[in-house]
Amino acid sequence: MNYEQWLKLFGRAANDPDVAATVALAGISKNLAIATDELSVAADVPGQGLTIVFTDESILRPDTGLVGRPVLTSVTMLLKHPSAPQLYRGPLPHGLTSDTTQAAMRQRFGAPIESGDGRPWDVFRVDGLDLAPTYSRDLQSIARLTLRVPGGR
Repeated sequence: MNYEQWLKLFGRAANDPDVAATVALAGISKNLAIATDELSVAADVPGQGLTIVFTDESILRPDTGLVGRPVLTSVTMLLKHPSAPQLYRGPLPHGLTSDTTQAAMRQRFGAPIESGDGRPWDVFRVDGLDLAPTYSRDLQSIARLTLRVPGGR
């Protein structure tokens, strides 16, 4: 599986037939219910280096969303990690590679809308989605890349 299979399902509920079928095909057996004290639920895609996240619909649409209804809002690709059993090997969005530097990301996408220093990361708004790389400590590569619906977790 690759990120594109999940991307086309963004904004749809966990009980949507296409989402449920893709979750089953991916081998995800985790209950995708959101706990009452949480805002989201995450599930790893076995053997793929991917994590998907469902956000409570009431966070995404405060006026009309149903409390506790999980809506698919993000996919994270694990690209580099010293102890990860499985890394993502599929295509990356926008022609990126795991060797894309922070400087190259900022040159291409402009100033990030958010960033952090502890484990260096940025968030760029690209084509209506948040593109959020987490970089290696030396800023010379992307360790993890997340695509998410704005406001999603």
